[in-house]
Amino acid sequence: MKKRLQLLFLLVAVALIAFGCSKEDTKEVTAPSDSKNETEGTFVSKDPLELSIHLHYADKYIFDDEWLVFKEAANKTNVTLKGTASKNATDSNEVFNLMMASGDIPDIVHSSVQNLNQFGAEGAFIPLNDLIEEHAPNIKKAFEENPEAKKYVTSTDGNIYTIPFIRDGNPEKGWYIRYDWLEKLNLEVPETTEDYYNVLKAFKTQDPNGNGKADEIPYASRGGSRGIEYFTDLMYLWGAYDGAFLKDGEIKYGPLEEEYPIAVKNLAKWYKEGLIDQEIFTRGKNSIIELAGNDTLGAAHDWFGSTAGVNALYKDQIQGFAFKPFAPPTNTKGEKFEESLRDPVGSVGWGIAHSNENPVETIKYFDFWFTEEGRTLMNFGVEGDTYTMVDGKPTFTDEILTAGNVADYLKSTYGVQMEIGFKQDFAYEEQWVDPIAFEGMELYEENGYFIDKEDDYPLLSFSPEEQEESNSIRTSIETYIDENLQKWILGASDVEKDYPAFREQLIKMGAEKYLEIQNKAYKR
Repeated sequence: MKKRLQLLFLLVAVALIAFGCSKEDTKEVTAPSDSKNETEGTFVSKDPLELSIHLHYADKYIFDDEWLVFKEAANKTNVTLKGTASKNATDSNEVFNLMMASGDIPDIVHSSVQNLNQFGAEGAFIPLNDLIEEHAPNIKKAFEENPEAKKYVTSTDGNIYTIPFIRDGNPEKGWYIRYDWLEKLNLEVPETTEDYYNVLKAFKTQDPNGNGKADEIPYASRGGSRGIEYFTDLMYLWGAYDGAFLKDGEIKYGPLEEEYPIAVKNLAKWYKEGLIDQEIFTRGKNSIIELAGNDTLGAAHDWFGSTAGVNALYKDQIQGFAFKPFAPPTNTKGEKFEESLRDPVGSVGWGIAHSNENPVETIKYFDFWFTEEGRTLMNFGVEGDTYTMVDGKPTFTDEILTAGNVADYLKSTYGVQMEIGFKQDFAYEEQWVDPIAFEGMELYEENGYFIDKEDDYPLLSFSPEEQEESNSIRTSIETYIDENLQKWILGASDVEKDYPAFREQLIKMGAEKYLEIQNKAYKR
């Protein structure tokens, strides 16, 4: 393995040296003479043009030449894409690294903004600033309307190497509770942290599922990549955070703040009293669905869409089942808000390789996806195949709406909603998300419970050196935090006793340096 990695790094280095030799050429992009020929309608090239593309995303989405969306785009633009990524590979990062190491880079590359910026600075991808200004009016308009997206994709050298996926809509997570249990126990919807504690206590001790057993799990969360990140949503109840957050124009780190040990102390108490799932650190990603189906789950803080779906699953199995969103409890600091928001821009997009001989046509092709026609195509697919027009709005067919995981089905089968550079339309999601989820979204939107965008943790762009150092520090301190948090919650030690030494160790491990990097990027 070491020899393979050494070879890979050597190949990358050789490739970058080659790119670096011609790096100065990437600053000025001139159109081929025939690119100025007049085109008709939405055509971006007078003659049929084929461009190669690398797209291997999220370890499972691999560009398919037969995707309906891109075939229709070829009819409209006169540009056909041909995928180059192996259909047999399952690790997107590895596939990208091997492609870059080979030096044989396709005309278009889909990857993370971080990757495109890093290799763009080395000359592998061309700066798009001038191309956007001269040939992509719809992308230019999208950046003007979404300045966060432009800031995020702008590299530390001032260049743009990525046309990003721009998201739509605010709602992400919300607070859920069993309304039928509240009614059965004659309880009000909790409005404060203290109310929430009392309700969970009643769920634990008063047998709301009526089976004569003390098997209720008042609060549970799903597992995640760290195993704790959903559980720590509860820290909001005491105004604490488990990671970086923005406050008064400065990025701070939750575990270094005074609210952190207070939150941990209370969560340990709740766990000891059985109000929190005793297997909270080992649950899988489907724990909400499974526990709800067992009629044991009382409350959660989770995704609006997927969590609301349990109502349709179990309404016929569990009499009166009603697991619905409620307003965020007012925390002990007097705050009442939902801290989760959808990021305004995704972490991925596509760029143009240095070796691409048709950069003007390519940026015009990118721009097509930001037109109304292109946006409709990527959001909903092809009329008559994936949707029909109902009351002037694209409406998915029954085949789509009954597919189970609609979002995944649309991507894998048709290429719809593939996270290339385009602007999402939240209306695509409204058609298949459970109505209860939208009741919650409207509750939060209409009452202003979502955190203000200017107070939300921003998307940051780093230099390769900053990214490497930041990732290294964060990985080590998160491991240290997770180990101690579990120890405190499980009662193996006391956070009040341990916290001073814990905080000092975080600083020794580079927590303040990590903050310095974050704040530098934020101010930039």
